[in-house]
Amino acid sequence: MNEVPDSSHDDLWEMVEFYVREARLLRSFLEHLRLSTDTEVRRWELQNWRKQVGLQMGNPKDETKEMFEKFRDMSPSERRPIVEKALADGYAFYFGESGR
Repeated sequence: MNEVPDSSHDDLWEMVEFYVREARLLRSFLEHLRLSTDTEVRRWELQNWRKQVGLQMGNPKDETKEMFEKFRDMSPSERRPIVEKALADGYAFYFGESGR
């Protein structure tokens, strides 16, 4: 018997949300380290980076979750321009305006 595919893609949404949260937290952590002037604290935080990021992953007040709740409620045509802009901005940040 063939299983009917789930058209809601909840599993994909959950995976993408996790990786977006992780990427945002890692970026924030790197920025924190970049601005830190205490080398001992910075060394300790680098050695314990998983714990540091993991603590933030457990934070119930997270704007990424709210953002994804809004995205999931949007139609694909409403989401498309937002996703395209986010991707363009991301590529431009790392590779310049002709990055994609």
